[in-house]
Amino acid sequence: MDTTQVTLIHKILAAADERNLPLWIGGGWAIDARLGRVTRKHDDIDLTFPGERRGELEAIVEMLGGRVMEELDYGFLA
Repeated sequence: MDTTQVTLIHKILAAADERNLPLWIGGGWAIDARLGRVTRKHDDIDLTFPGERRGELEAIVEMLGGRVMEELDYGFLA
């Protein structure tokens, strides 16, 4: 199993917790978290957060070496 995304999820959640930023994992990783095991390779990490706090999540992404790659009607890809 590639632990890169698991490690990144933990870093994102820890940074969000430090800022008291509510953050929810969605998609395939949410299912795996519920099952308590990784069921397949994942291509992305789906996160939901309060829209008015977008800047804080972007700061976390940048702090971890990422950047916003694409703007979408419903959010962004980083």
